[in-house]
Amino acid sequence: MPVVESILTIMKVVGGICFIIFVHELGHFLAAKKVGIRVLTFSLGFGPRVFGFKKGDTDYRLSALPLGGYVKMAGETPGELKSGSDDEFNSKTVGQRALVLSAGVIMNLISALFIFPLAFRIGIPYTEPMVGMVTEGGPAWMAGIETGDRIVGANGKPVYKFDDIPIYIALCDPEVGVALDLERDGEKKSVRVYPEMDKERGIYAIGLSPQYEFDVEPDSDASAAGLQNGDFPISINGKDTRGSLARIATLIEPGKKTELRVDRDGEVVELELTPSEKEAGGFFLGVSPVFNVVKAVRPESLLSGLSLKSGDIVVSCDDRPIYEPNDLMNAAVAAGAGGTLHLVVNRDGEQTNETVQLPATGKPDAFLKGVAFQMSEGTRIRPAPGSAAVAAGLVPGDRILKLDGLRVDKFEDVRSVMDRYSGDVAMDVSYERGGETILASITPGKRMQSDAGIILRARNYIYQEANVLGAVRAGIQNTGIEIVRVFLVLRKMFTGSVSPKNLGGPVTIAKTTYQFAEGGFSRLLYILGILSINLAVFNLLPIPVLDGGQLLFLGIEKIKGSPVSDRVLGVFQWAGLLFILALLLFVTFNDIQRIVD
Repeated sequence: MPVVESILTIMKVVGGICFIIFVHELGHFLAAKKVGIRVLTFSLGFGPRVFGFKKGDTDYRLSALPLGGYVKMAGETPGELKSGSDDEFNSKTVGQRALVLSAGVIMNLISALFIFPLAFRIGIPYTEPMVGMVTEGGPAWMAGIETGDRIVGANGKPVYKFDDIPIYIALCDPEVGVALDLERDGEKKSVRVYPEMDKERGIYAIGLSPQYEFDVEPDSDASAAGLQNGDFPISINGKDTRGSLARIATLIEPGKKTELRVDRDGEVVELELTPSEKEAGGFFLGVSPVFNVVKAVRPESLLSGLSLKSGDIVVSCDDRPIYEPNDLMNAAVAAGAGGTLHLVVNRDGEQTNETVQLPATGKPDAFLKGVAFQMSEGTRIRPAPGSAAVAAGLVPGDRILKLDGLRVDKFEDVRSVMDRYSGDVAMDVSYERGGETILASITPGKRMQSDAGIILRARNYIYQEANVLGAVRAGIQNTGIEIVRVFLVLRKMFTGSVSPKNLGGPVTIAKTTYQFAEGGFSRLLYILGILSINLAVFNLLPIPVLDGGQLLFLGIEKIKGSPVSDRVLGVFQWAGLLFILALLLFVTFNDIQRIVD
């Protein structure tokens, strides 16, 4: 039965992709007929003719290479002997030829406008626009967005999936920001967020990630413990995990009993899991950087008497050194509601004393929600209990000077040394404590990870419009979003912020379409809508041989008052063809690399 299902799915994929190509070429064909151009060939695929039939002047065929299709019109090919007949392509006006060339793109966009509403009416799985992790100190955090918020609108337009949010961010003016509509505990709230440039990714971002759910491997520790696909982690060992992918991975420790609370279809389920462990590769010292530098302070935090500001280094609280936010939290809990905290702060190189009056009601450590901390400069460290660093005698606040004979000036240097460490011999460490330099020998531990059989995936939900009008509205908006998405990806490719290695070829397209088709008819429709838009946008690129390149030559003809010569046109078309073939080879190589890796 699975074999039969696979064959049927493959047939759906092939049929769907052929339909998209057919629609594109049908646009050219119908437009050519409309303006009176003689069509010689209507082909699905390139290369030798496999089979077909001829009706009138047109050979309707299926060709050997299923990588696209074409419509061949009389008098269209450069260098072709032209009779000057009124039914030849070059005998038509610039406007008529432009209509014929753009008709394929228009038909693809029209088909997307039909496909998407149908998918939305049936119902389609989407990444739920629920906020998971909010980067502390980032734009979303400064605007007051919290874990668990549902983003329902952006700049007055509905948000259907989490993936829509980056599009609105990319389109906005960073100085004007993007207006986000939220739902929190049944109440609606609007905030304005001002994106910041993410230098690593080369895009504007606001510091948000979606929520994640479990995907459980069969016959695994997680499966034996009762976890199921789609379970949403509420807490692990009593700690809230709705917002942090990293926290979920960290809290499920190998070999240790783990208490989980998950949401399963609206019901809270409590489970216990003791995951196996396996080597993760590499070694570790068991040290973390000191996190006591204020990154940002929310404006409302000032209302509670907190006078910290960005760049402050919190040295101590109630005469106890501060190495991480948890130290401040513990101090606030010890002081209790209405208590007072006495901080010593290094501000611009000078020591100042700050007093924080804790609220008389609520949790004493609530003020920390309004303060974001970042890693301190240098190599001051916090050893983890039971780690190799503790065994070697290191304590919180020590500053590492040399590791394995190499000088380290920042914490990234420590990571670099550990990446090169082979584990053959003990490692020499030189560190500073209270102005004194201490030498020690340290034996790094093997990096281990849990082998519970859990994969984390973005949390999905079924989006379905209740009526046709709503489905059409959603389809139009989604078509616009997908068009913008393709152009944004192309822009990032040309600016170098996205590697061309991310491009996929025929194998990737077929594989992705197959995976969507396995998810049901609505998901197949949805990916076909996306492919239709991608085909439309790709054909509009100003590359000779493609529709966009031909339209470019028509624009030149309109400006100069005469056609581009057949010689020049032929050279550029051959160059365009070679470029397309090289691109096809490149993306196919990428496909093979993904399979091999």
